[in-house]
Amino acid sequence: DLLLGNDFPLEKFAAIETLGDLAKESIEYLTLEKTSSKLLSETCPGPSYPQDLVVLEKMQNGFFDYLLQLREQYGRLVRFVWGSTTFYMISEPEDIREIFVKRTEEFIRGDIFIGIRLTSDLQNVFSAEGAEWKVQRDLAQPLFTRAAIETFCDTIPERVLNCLCDEDGRKVPREVDLTYTSREITLRIILGKLLGINDKSRVKCILESLTDVDNFQVPYFYIFSHKIKNAPIHNEKLGLYFDPLIFEHIDQHLDHPDQYQDILASYIATDFVKAMPRAEQRIYLRSMVFTYILAGFESTGSGLFSTLFLLASHPEKLRKVREEILSAFPDSPLKSQDVLSKLPYTYAAVNEALRLYPPVWFNGREATQDTTFRGIPIQKGDFMLTSPYVIQRNPLYWENPSEFLPERFLEKNVPMGAYVPWGSGPRLCAGKWLALFELILATATIVKDYDINVTYEGEFELTTFFTLRPKNTFRATLTPLP
Repeated sequence: DLLLGNDFPLEKFAAIETLGDLAKESIEYLTLEKTSSKLLSETCPGPSYPQDLVVLEKMQNGFFDYLLQLREQYGRLVRFVWGSTTFYMISEPEDIREIFVKRTEEFIRGDIFIGIRLTSDLQNVFSAEGAEWKVQRDLAQPLFTRAAIETFCDTIPERVLNCLCDEDGRKVPREVDLTYTSREITLRIILGKLLGINDKSRVKCILESLTDVDNFQVPYFYIFSHKIKNAPIHNEKLGLYFDPLIFEHIDQHLDHPDQYQDILASYIATDFVKAMPRAEQRIYLRSMVFTYILAGFESTGSGLFSTLFLLASHPEKLRKVREEILSAFPDSPLKSQDVLSKLPYTYAAVNEALRLYPPVWFNGREATQDTTFRGIPIQKGDFMLTSPYVIQRNPLYWENPSEFLPERFLEKNVPMGAYVPWGSGPRLCAGKWLALFELILATATIVKDYDINVTYEGEFELTTFFTLRPKNTFRATLTPLP
């Protein structure tokens, strides 16, 4: 009844086994289109009834095609309702700049990322607003500049190979789950930069504790937002495995701050953290660590998976990347200082993978007051939604938008505002440079040393989790090159 808003035959409900089946069976009973109180504004194009049932069905298969179809059918501004939340999906660069850059007082991050807020905590650099966010931003920005991360990034190739080699450090043929291995590689990198953790067993323990943290279907949080909005989600694995290990490292850093040169040590050295009592320091630093781990390794792991999958699926592109790497670094180790200039095609391949499969597939802002946009009334609490997946496949800006063509990023004419995998405006991803160097160096290391063959069963389908990843299991055979 919550989903349908009307009576659904009990005998039909009893015979249904999945939410997808429920959605399919329910659509014929959807009479809301005839109910005047439920009709949406005629001043903005969009579906004329709440989309809960459609979304539940599309989440089983074809959700991202559904978003593309909304833009194609209704244009640059589309209004629709999920649950009790009204969304306006914008997909034009001009509109995105207005919301994300020009009108930041009227439109804030708010609850657009309600899922990650509830699975982490209520205030951190990712979810804070106003003056509190500016404090967190000022602490984070110096730690993630290009200059600040370049020296560390020179250790990335070694960390990648340590993850792929056997116990004796030898490169051997192996078959891996590409999604899992991509996340393990990026977690090893972020843990090294964040906490100085290099131990394989600890990395795997943390990875296992984080397995289900962001496995939430984003649309669910909006459909059922009135029930879960202020109810943080308890994850038993975090309490049992993640927290004890992280607090151990926090305590070691607090007791011996001069012995470490990582992000955690940099935070501890700030006046902001020094002014806190010990108990408050531990809680704040745990929140910071968890936020960076979740935002860092999940999104970058998704990007690494997409890059390797697309290269393996396009042998001629893979060959070009390998030839470029071997030409630029025939005998010397990969260096972050040279990688952008010496590996332009590899850089382009990473950018093209992020265009086709942006790790964070949705973004947006919440209206802080009643206002208007393009002459359309916007109520306080409405969301202005953008999807990089939709924007970056818009045929108005991208020729052959569904094709993997790294060459388009070599032409230096990427449409301004039509490529937004890092977000837009003042809250652009703080870890952009770290993520970019991770992706390029990890891709280059693997392609230089291994041949890659990827297989999967069934039709390729994406989840609607916080970070984009496939529903299918992808098996990658990695064969060491002579």
